[in-house]
This record gives sequence, structure tokens and C-alpha cells, in this order.
Amino acid sequence: MIQVRIIRSENGMLRSCEAEGHAGFAPKGLDIVCAAVSSILRTVLALLEKTPTVRLLVNTPEPGKLFFYVQDNDKADNALLIHCGDFLQQGLGLLQDEYPEHVSLKEKTE
Repeated sequence: MIQVRIIRSENGMLRSCEAEGHAGFAPKGLDIVCAAVSSILRTVLALLEKTPTVRLLVNTPEPGKLFFYVQDNDKADNALLIHCGDFLQQGLGLLQDEYPEHVSLKEKTE
């Protein structure tokens, strides 16, 4: 199972995302659930990485693990971070609803 934990601020800004595990829906290389989760996570990460005023700490220690933390951002980035949190919540939430034995999403507000 892929377990994803996102932390958002009180106003909804994405603060961190931790994902680990394997979906186990199909063999490696053919797993549509893994591919969907990876696409959602990597799209958000790529968008944040190309925003020069968002400072990230990113760790991908091994296959099946991805962690990123927003260390700092300009106030102008607040809307982007809210939208990124919404995108993760919606996309991963839909996958969790459709494949509950393969994807788990936990969200926390700090």
C-alpha cells in the first residue's frame, strides 16, 4: 500500500508531503495505481521546484519513498501552496476512494 501524509497550515497551504510504499495493484512496471500516485506527487514537486521563491527540502532515499518539505516561501506563493495542497488532496483522495486497499491518504493541519 502507498501511504501518503500531507501537512497543511491553518490557511490550507501545503507544508509537507511524505509518501512511501508500493501499491501492489499489479507487477512493477504495469501498476496503474503506482503510476497515478507518482504522477500526482511528481507534478506538484516539479511545480514547486521551479518556483524560485519556494525553498524545499526534498528526499528520495530509495524507490517507493518521496518526501518534500516547504522550508520557506514568499507571501506571493501562498495561493500556489494552497492550490498544490488542494491538488494533492483531490487527486490522491480520488485514488484512495477508488483503490482503498492500495492508497492511503492522511491529512493533518498544523
